[in-house]
Amino acid sequence: MKKQLLLLLLAGAALGAGAQVNRARPRFRSINSVGLTAGAYDTPGQLQTTNGLQWGAWYAGIGIAYDPYRIKTVPYFLDLRRRVGPATLPFFLFADAGRQLVVAGTNKDGLKHRWNGGLYYDAGVGYSVLLKGSNALDLALGYSRKYLRDEVSEPTFCPGGNCPDLNYRLDHRFTRVTIRVGWSF
Repeated sequence: MKKQLLLLLLAGAALGAGAQVNRARPRFRSINSVGLTAGAYDTPGQLQTTNGLQWGAWYAGIGIAYDPYRIKTVPYFLDLRRRVGPATLPFFLFADAGRQLVVAGTNKDGLKHRWNGGLYYDAGVGYSVLLKGSNALDLALGYSRKYLRDEVSEPTFCPGGNCPDLNYRLDHRFTRVTIRVGWSF
């Protein structure tokens, strides 16, 4: 009898949990933004676009950006977002993580550089101003970090000639606060 009662309780719990599953269908969503960064270095701004699927309160997409902060890079990343709070207050949390490519022409010092784009991430909070249809104006505040490795080969001078190059590695870590305005549809 106890086993049957336990089985009945488990079945009821499973049905109750199944009733709470979000039945919304996934739909395409595009988020395009421009932003400013504040950190140790001056920068002209940042551009970003992500495209993915919205499913209820969740969004997952892939994105690409232009990030000229200190060293010009093109990050490519996975973007996850979650709406929080009631629908009348459309706040959201976001997290981006991926890698990046260094833009050609970054080196202007005459040395030989071999760049290895490293980890890129960005996380923060935002607010959506809902417009007509599925359009929204997104305002976001985030914290961003990018890692890069630079392997430098510097020619050396010696009177006899045939001197070996001086080789060294620089590991760059850049952190900053980002403020973005975007349009999503």
